[in-house]
Amino acid sequence: MRVDESQTPPGDALGAAGAAPTVEWNGKTYTLGHPTQRAKDRYCESLVDAEAAALKALADRRLITPAKYDERLESLGARIDRLEHRTGGPLWLEYAAGSKVQTGLELFVWSLFREHHDDVTPADVRAMFAGCPALVKLAVRRVLPGFFDDLAAATGVPRSEIDQATAPVMEQLEALLGRLGG
Repeated sequence: MRVDESQTPPGDALGAAGAAPTVEWNGKTYTLGHPTQRAKDRYCESLVDAEAAALKALADRRLITPAKYDERLESLGARIDRLEHRTGGPLWLEYAAGSKVQTGLELFVWSLFREHHDDVTPADVRAMFAGCPALVKLAVRRVLPGFFDDLAAATGVPRSEIDQATAPVMEQLEALLGRLGG
């Protein structure tokens, strides 16, 4: 894998500051987009898709009845009506800082790659995470500062308090990334 930050001119991504890094993985070069409004919207919508796919998987494996599936889809629709998938909403928080944070990170990175690659899928990004630990490091370091700023803005909690509260998690994450890179 090779990371090259000189490939994309700064103006190619709306609101971007500086070149977007490229990552060579599995014989293809991927450009990681900047966290623009379009990427943010794509990420929020992907949370709905992930929830719907999880419900469908339960139904397909017959772990819930067709009636329960319909009921849960209706409940998901109500959450969407309440904009819970938008930045700071309860569904967004589940993926940003809660029980679904790994999937949330994968979807966020997917939303950034989609800026330059219409054909990349969340499954592709999962495979990159599994097969390319350096990409995980790049993505985490690229995403977290803006992510914590969004979290602070969405919750009204000062960034300094978020940094203090997340310090133990960040230490564990750094240790994990160190093991992946080693």
